[in-house]
Amino acid sequence: MDVVVDFLHEISFFGYDQESLEEEKKQLDESIKECEEHPERLITFNHEEFCREYGIPITEEYPEENEKKRAFYDAGMEYTRYCKVIELQRIKDSFGK
Repeated sequence: MDVVVDFLHEISFFGYDQESLEEEKKQLDESIKECEEHPERLITFNHEEFCREYGIPITEEYPEENEKKRAFYDAGMEYTRYCKVIELQRIKDSFGK
């Protein structure tokens, strides 16, 4: 669901519409082809350079933040697995009745 929400937000934010979609896809395909044929032309930025270049505020990252996010994600996945097991057991029990 998060991916779908992010995708819809990006589509809305950048204003893609059906009329220009084919042209955008063509430009994207051409860019990918150029990157594959001429990797020496690629320019790399580190995070801070990129933010400075495009005027994006640099946000601080805290080492424990990723660990906490991962723990939250893992707990959610564990709960999802638990719910699946319980639901499967209910289905199995309903066949036995």
